[in-house]
Formats: sequence, structure tokens, C-alpha cells
Amino acid sequence: MIVRPAVVSFAAAAVCIPLFKSLARRFDVLDSPSALKEHGRAVPYLGGMAVAAGVAAAMAGYPGAMPDELRSLLIGTSAMLCMGLADDLRPISPYVKLLFQFLATTIAISGGLHVSIHVLPPAVNFILTYLWMMAITNAFNIIDVHDGLCSGAAAVIGVGLLLVSVFTELYDKTFVTVSSAALVGGTAAFFLANHPPATQFLGDAGSLSIGFLLAGLAIGESYTPGHSVGLLVPFMVFILPLYDLVFVVILRLMKGQSPIRGSPDHVAVRLRKMGWSDRKVLWSLLGLGAAGAVLAPGVVFCPLPYAAFIAACAIAAAVGIGAALARIRVT
Repeated sequence: MIVRPAVVSFAAAAVCIPLFKSLARRFDVLDSPSALKEHGRAVPYLGGMAVAAGVAAAMAGYPGAMPDELRSLLIGTSAMLCMGLADDLRPISPYVKLLFQFLATTIAISGGLHVSIHVLPPAVNFILTYLWMMAITNAFNIIDVHDGLCSGAAAVIGVGLLLVSVFTELYDKTFVTVSSAALVGGTAAFFLANHPPATQFLGDAGSLSIGFLLAGLAIGESYTPGHSVGLLVPFMVFILPLYDLVFVVILRLMKGQSPIRGSPDHVAVRLRKMGWSDRKVLWSLLGLGAAGAVLAPGVVFCPLPYAAFIAACAIAAAVGIGAALARIRVT
């Protein structure tokens, strides 16, 4: 259930990567250097299309009937892929992107996929679903500012969701396991072309659709078999994109800037300003993400005092690192 979709997706994506790279060059779908983009050459987009092809190939062999939750999530993901591709071809307003994300989330919810915290009213759960889906989607778009970071983070988070789904037996979450494995395979294949120095970029088609799919799969998990601290598990699994999102939004608001407008204030950019190499930045951040993914299942099942201690340490470390990073000048 895990190996087959991962292998199929990896192989299909590996075959499609050079094809889409060639198409990007032929039709001039390139990411050129600018004030906010420090790569020194034009790099082909459409990497996200190769990942999508890999995931689609794996999901074509889904075991049994596909549940409504997964079907609606994949339709919403496809909508995000198309919107992101349109943005790669011709930039779209951030507000239009947010509208598309809202509509895609509505599609996912229509199939029964939504946050379910039993102590909260249904209306609050639906609001939390919109906030979570749109936050994670944009978080992945935000971290796609460094070679290999978005594709690597997606693979790591996919593994984290796999670990939680394998160790959680409260519900039949086959769709989470199979879909996560497929996404791990596709993003791992693309990571080989995307790590520093990148020869191809995901583009918005990739970062937005990958973030949307992972956000939905996270909702399909169960995190609280023993205690409510388990609700922090998805935040630990998604620590890398969420951390950069919160960090950037807070800094921009403190400066009186719009949180949805681009600026060179990301964690990866600040680490590069410290003199770190591209590879050091990448592997350090992926190591942080891997630590969160590995520790997450332990928080679900370990006794409450230990779970609370792990969560408290993670929060304290995040605040301390953020304070240190905020002091680094990026302009």
C-alpha cells in the first residue's frame, strides 16, 4: 500500500521531468532573475506538472473504490494546479489566487473533508478547515524561494503523514496512506532536479497544488487517541512551511507591509545573508522539518506529560530562533 504508489509516482515523475522542462524552454515558461529572485539565470518552470503526472499515475491504481473525501480533494487540487499554471504563464493578482483557494477548499469540503474537533460547533470546524487549507497552500508557495526547499519539504511532510497514518488505527485512512506515498514519490523525483543548483522550478502550479493536497491529507488523519495535545501534531509535521509563513507575516505586519506581497524576508533568505551556502540552508531546514515529522507520532501516543514537554520545547525553540532570525538584515 505504501511502496507501490511511491515507486510508480517516482518513476512517472522522473520520466515527465525532462519532457516538461523541454516544453517550458520551448514556450518560454521561465523564471527570470529579479529583485526578489536571486538566481542568476532563467530557469524553466512546469516542474509541478511533472509531479502532478507522477501522483496521477500512482492514484490511477488506487486500491478499491476511491472515497468521496479523496475524490473531492483531488478535484480541488486539480483546480489549484490549473490556477497555478495560469499564474506561471501570466501573473495573477494575489486576491484572485485567494479566491481560487477558497473555491477549491469548498470543493474539498463538499466531499466530506473537514476539520473535526468534537468539542467545537460544526460552523467553527468549517471555518478552521478554510483557514488550514488556505494557510498551508500559501505556506508552500512562500517557501518556494530556495532551491529544493518546497519539493524537499513536501517529501518530508508526506513521510510524516505516512508515519501518523500507519501508527493510527482509529479509522480506515487508506486514502491518506496511498496519497501521501504517491506524493512522496513524485516530489522525491523532482527534488533531484530541484536541489541546488536547481535546473527546474515547481512554479506556482507545483507549490500551490502540493500544499493544497498535503493540507487536505492532514485533515484526513486522526491525532487525539490519548489526549488533546495530539492536536499539535499537524503543526509539528508542517513545522517548516508554517514557521516561515508565520515568521514572514508577523515581520511584514510589524513593518506596516501587506502580508500577501513578496519581500526578501524569508527564513532561507536570512540564513543565506548569514553566509550559509545554498546546500547548508536547504539541508538544515529539511533537517528541522524531518525532526518535526519524526517526533509527531510520538506526541500522539506518548503519555500527556511527555507530549506536553515535547510541545513546549518545540514552541520555545521556535520563538527563540525566530527572534534571532528577525535581527538579521536582509536589505
